[in-house]
Amino acid sequence: MVGNFIGHTKKLKNNTIETQSLRDHLLNTQKYAEKYASDLSLEHVAGLAGILHDLGKYQSKFQEYIIESTRKGDQSKKGSIDHSSFGAIFLRDFISENFSEKENYYDFLDFGGILENAIFSHHNYLGLKDYINPDLMSPFLNRIEKFKDDEEKKRQLKKCKELFYKDVITEEKFTKYFQLAFDEYEAFISKIRNKVTLKTEQILNENAKNNKQVMLELQAKYFLSEYVYSCLLDADRTDATAFKLSKNPNFSDNTELFEKYYSKLVGKLHKLNKNDNSKINQLRAEISEECDQAAERPSGIYTLSASTGSGKTLTSLRFGLKHAKLYHKKHIIYVLPYITIIEQNSEVIRKFLNDNKDDSQNILEFHSNVSQKVADKSEETTNALDLTEDSWDSPIIVTTMVQFLDSIFASGTKHRRRFHNLCDSIVIFDEVQKVPIKCLDMFNEAVNFLKNFGNTNVLLCTATQPALEEVKQKLDLNIDHEIIPNLIEHEQQFKRVEFIDKTQNDDGIDLVLNSIQAAELIFKKSQNFKSILGIFNTIDVTKKIYSNFKKNLIVSVIKLSLNI
Repeated sequence: MVGNFIGHTKKLKNNTIETQSLRDHLLNTQKYAEKYASDLSLEHVAGLAGILHDLGKYQSKFQEYIIESTRKGDQSKKGSIDHSSFGAIFLRDFISENFSEKENYYDFLDFGGILENAIFSHHNYLGLKDYINPDLMSPFLNRIEKFKDDEEKKRQLKKCKELFYKDVITEEKFTKYFQLAFDEYEAFISKIRNKVTLKTEQILNENAKNNKQVMLELQAKYFLSEYVYSCLLDADRTDATAFKLSKNPNFSDNTELFEKYYSKLVGKLHKLNKNDNSKINQLRAEISEECDQAAERPSGIYTLSASTGSGKTLTSLRFGLKHAKLYHKKHIIYVLPYITIIEQNSEVIRKFLNDNKDDSQNILEFHSNVSQKVADKSEETTNALDLTEDSWDSPIIVTTMVQFLDSIFASGTKHRRRFHNLCDSIVIFDEVQKVPIKCLDMFNEAVNFLKNFGNTNVLLCTATQPALEEVKQKLDLNIDHEIIPNLIEHEQQFKRVEFIDKTQNDDGIDLVLNSIQAAELIFKKSQNFKSILGIFNTIDVTKKIYSNFKKNLIVSVIKLSLNI
């Protein structure tokens, strides 16, 4: 130790100030980033960003600021002293000084750019600075040039560099660590290029082939940058929160839990099938068994094109739990289009796995309306819950399509923390046909990266699979993607409704009915059936028809609309 340099502070109840050394924060962030990025064998890549991200806090004026602001309890100047530029510029100078004579110097620059961007942006409300602003300028390059033009910052960087090598890691060890990180990066880029070559080898035109290869490689590098950024953000915030709460982070392996949940679910399903011998339930049981067998396949992109009423929620849960325990996946993430469906499915999952529809242990329901029921309302419990929500560090997460897309594409740092937890996990999209059309290409790009490079198993569930492989950015479905072998037969077995078009009379003329006529037609048809359901496209029409039933017809009427 060369001095008591402070990374974080907190004021205790007795008004004393507790500090975390900057050295501990940098090494902890490195350690956590390594753990997160081990899923994709990029430990040293993310670790390098972690150990450098707060290098600028070695500035004397930052140390003066953090002590004074904590003593006074004044956070008004928070963020006023640039510290996030220093680690990025340090790395850029390190690459220039040590590798500029190498043949593959531009590969080193590309590698450095990914890390520099993550470090620059780890407090940026817009996220990574990998864009062109309305003035056609690059915020990333502007940040570099601005630093280079500031002589005082360059002097401070020299001091920070000296302190870093003395306080945290020697220059010799850092150089070796950097080389390990670059080797991991090169291996990952090689994997990307091999995959890109396979996807473009059928293109006959050489120019078109080259253009396609460049595009696909850039797409993969974009997601790689976001992944490293996500690991850094989560590692940094995790260590800061752990210091604030005086608790070590809990990094648990969920395999044992998934095994327990799988056994419990299968046991309950078998008991349910034993007690219910109806034909429809036996068909559900058959599909459930087929999905159980499909869960043994390697990770990829699969489809579950099960009909409405076939029990997709429990069937897909069984698929996810078995695959998770076999392949040691981190999380099972359910993605659904509507909050009402999420609330229903979450209740079912909690009831089957935790024996109580209100027990949220190990199951995070995450959407705009959710109100987590936390018994202990202390600040510590609230902060711990916030940490889980911000990072999606829960064994099972049930969320919306909006939140899923936000974790990859939204601006800011809060959403992006979750991205790395999508990797080496299972993502189940229910009602996947509801992906907004304008988001299809982006959705496909993200899911393809998760499958091809993120070691993620993806299941697309719906009664009507959309043609996601037919858009410009095709979805890279597995060849054997459908996990129900006799799909057509099952569709016929679950067919319980026949649609008969009554919008025209016998002469082929369109029928135009007012509310009274519609009510009379429905009543007439109801004479031949035990029950009849009328569905109308506006609340106003529904009200009028309902009123006509009540006034003029002797029949039992139930209104289903909550808005009437």
